[in-house]
Amino acid sequence: MKALTSLLTIPTLLLLAACGSDSQQTELPQCDDEDVMELVHDIVKDEVKSQLFEVMLAQAGKSGEITYERAVEVKGRSTELATVLDAVDEAVEQQDLRYSEIAQSSEDTALQKVWCSANMMSPGAEKPAIINYTALYSGDDVEVLVTF
Repeated sequence: MKALTSLLTIPTLLLLAACGSDSQQTELPQCDDEDVMELVHDIVKDEVKSQLFEVMLAQAGKSGEITYERAVEVKGRSTELATVLDAVDEAVEQQDLRYSEIAQSSEDTALQKVWCSANMMSPGAEKPAIINYTALYSGDDVEVLVTF
């Protein structure tokens, strides 16, 4: 599992959005809001899966032949690919990722956007990874952008 913790060291940028309430948001999102942290967690898991998939391809001598995203799209066409994706999913889902020291570093009320950071720790890791993310309201949705 040491490979999983080191996977998060590659600089990455990902964005997800989730539906909020039916009314336009007038407040700033909070860094530790449940919907914000759920999106952060989903983004982190997707990135770890992508990086682990790349590591497994490299070990098999097939580096760069297919991206994780494309592999997920065509999973049903190859039992070998499905087996690799299932192994990646299982390995990442077993990780108990925890977030601590969630803090807001800046805000822009006009944009309804906050800049945040958090420590992320996985079992067996010697020290937490620091993730930075922004959260903003876009209509009735909250959008989260995570950088590692």
